[in-house]
Amino acid sequence: MTEELRERSLHIVPVVERDPEDRMVSFVTVIHGFPQHHIEAISRILEIADETSVPYEVVVGYSDSVEGNSEVVKSIKKHFPQVRIARLECGNHGSCKKQISGRCSGKFLAFFDLDYVYDFSHADLILKFINFSEKKMLFSELPVIPVSLLNEAGGWRSLTAGEDVDLYSRIAVLSGIIAYPRSDLEDYECVSRSQDRVPRSFVKRILFNLVTTRDLMIGCNYTVSDMVIFNSDRNLLSRLSLHLFFTICFVATKFAPTRAVKFDRNNYLVFMESVVESLILKDHLRFDRPEDRINLGLSRGELNYLKKKSKTWEQVKDSLANYIHVDR
Repeated sequence: MTEELRERSLHIVPVVERDPEDRMVSFVTVIHGFPQHHIEAISRILEIADETSVPYEVVVGYSDSVEGNSEVVKSIKKHFPQVRIARLECGNHGSCKKQISGRCSGKFLAFFDLDYVYDFSHADLILKFINFSEKKMLFSELPVIPVSLLNEAGGWRSLTAGEDVDLYSRIAVLSGIIAYPRSDLEDYECVSRSQDRVPRSFVKRILFNLVTTRDLMIGCNYTVSDMVIFNSDRNLLSRLSLHLFFTICFVATKFAPTRAVKFDRNNYLVFMESVVESLILKDHLRFDRPEDRINLGLSRGELNYLKKKSKTWEQVKDSLANYIHVDR
């Protein structure tokens, strides 16, 4: 690491005076299914937003076409009249995120999940990130993106899965990522995984899995080989069956309305290597929170994939040992 990089990694950006409206944060989410703890989740987001001491709005998007959404919306309106409700056209994850991001008034977008009750300390992280005055993305459990950067990168695209990696990889190439992952339960509590219920019908379930996997391959720009590596711990029969399924999904990507954005390596590697670079540069020290434990949670499949496919990972893996947690 050069001296210039060392200086950058330890540089603390001072607080600057700015127009309050230039610091406004839009906390946004989209209802996709049946979140069981949305009251606790939104209540915590409002507490975090209040603590940032900057102008903010909380916007919840929903579609009438999704069963159960209307009841959730009524509950939110009853408990949180200050939360703005946005009706969206029927669409997949990426489409809905694209729609709701266009309805927001803030200069920064913080996308939260209704299945999580986030740690209160995110207020401090968000405020310090805003004060950095950098056109980069804050990658944490509550990611924050400057709206100008989101628009420049093209925003989310119409994908059922992989829509975040698809966007984050473009942001990584365009301007970079500041990584501050703390993926254990000390940082946020997963109260439920209630959204995106798989259809009961066998045929609909097959189609759902096909479209989801197809879009994941588009968003991450995966090949069949990539998908097989992620599932290499399966038994031989499962791997053979999955290989056939992934091949069908890969062929389907060639006829999908949304095509993969391609770089010199796949989008997952572009994104993860940008996160790794930020950790090596110790960008997290700029937040001046010595009590926090930086913890990048990876599945065994992800770790195995990075070892096999990422040259950057092989070069820096020893330096990352204290940050990596294999959580599943």
